[in-house]
Amino acid sequence: MARLARLLTATLALTSALTIGAAAPTDAVADGYRPLPSPQRLVDTRQGEQTADGEFAAIGKRAADSTLRVDVAGRAGLTDPAGSVVVNLTVVEPAAPGFLTVW
Repeated sequence: MARLARLLTATLALTSALTIGAAAPTDAVADGYRPLPSPQRLVDTRQGEQTADGEFAAIGKRAADSTLRVDVAGRAGLTDPAGSVVVNLTVVEPAAPGFLTVW
């Protein structure tokens, strides 16, 4: 499960943001949970918005039935490999009713 929550699949045209809230164990805490100091945005499709490391910033609305692959391990202070992550996904101003799948 080292790549849990590493893919974001958008199945409708939308504007969205993917924020990661905490990291998996590091070498210092091999069997525990270690939160990041603050939430870190990893994807933002809106113009003028930033991400933690500049990747996936202002990428524009996603087309229907499109797939966006987002590796989270090694970004924004996460370890690589990460055992697991906590992810918050927000959709704003969708073009039509639909759904997202995250795995």
